Amino acid sequence: MRTILTALAFTVLLIGTASAERVRIATWNIEHLRAENGTGSVAREDVDYEALSALATELDADVIALQEVDGPEAAARVFDPSVYAFFFSDRRHPQRTGFAVRRGITVTSDLDYVALELDGSVRRGTDITIEVGGQALRLLSVHLKSSCFQGDLDRNRHCRTLRQQVPVVETWIDQRSTETVPFVVLGDFNWRFDSDGDVIMPDWNDGDPAGLVLSRVTQGLRSGCLGGRYPDYIDHIILDEQAAAWLVPDSFRQVDITEADEDRFKLSDHCPIAIDLEIGSSSEDPAAQARDLFEEIRRLVRETNEKMTELEGLIPLLQR
Repeated sequence: MRTILTALAFTVLLIGTASAERVRIATWNIEHLRAENGTGSVAREDVDYEALSALATELDADVIALQEVDGPEAAARVFDPSVYAFFFSDRRHPQRTGFAVRRGITVTSDLDYVALELDGSVRRGTDITIEVGGQALRLLSVHLKSSCFQGDLDRNRHCRTLRQQVPVVETWIDQRSTETVPFVVLGDFNWRFDSDGDVIMPDWNDGDPAGLVLSRVTQGLRSGCLGGRYPDYIDHIILDEQAAAWLVPDSFRQVDITEADEDRFKLSDHCPIAIDLEIGSSSEDPAAQARDLFEEIRRLVRETNEKMTELEGLIPLLQR
């Protein structure tokens, strides 16, 4: 019995020393970011790229979903390429979706989610899987149709295009929900989910397939980006139930671009947002559960030994 208890104690000790790994996941639309100075509809100079790079340093994220970035060369003007690896959609257009991922994190680059571009007039999704501490997490960076932020999805051509993209995103979500890998959809949705009469999230978060539950970290929050000029978020991070279990409470943050920054530099009309995940953790601490079970076993053994002592005291009486 002592041998069994010693083995159990050693197992619990090993479990208790295991820890989850914290990863910061972010999204940022960097408004027409090009690799060369003086190009594109937002023509930047060195000082502007340096200011954007300072914001990226302040963000200090491990994985950043990117939108409106013209590929790895443009991303490298903002994110240090010795620190980050880049993964981008193959779409031949300066407004591309992609990711910057801190080197050392294992990445599997899944194929572009081409279905999102419909007839080729709008942007594809970028689909990757990262691995942290032996745990996989799948991520989809999206940039949905602009100029239809709320209301009726039939009211103009922009809304009708967005309406076509909604079931395409839902298909990706539904496919992932039938698998065992946690997932996150993040990026520029160009949609105010907190507006009255939201018709998009109910489609996605409909419990079908069975057990599908989505969480949106921007729910109920107001943005201070550009002095609060756009208080309703259109950049979002949406997690499935498994990923949501890893969400560090109160870890949501936004790196604000101020109006003063806007006056001095050509930055972006979006501010980056981020959350922290404790990948590998759960809402119920398995180490604590194991220690509780060990203590319960030890209590039962102690009580059993006491009963055995009482029984041994009765044996001489039974032998008379």
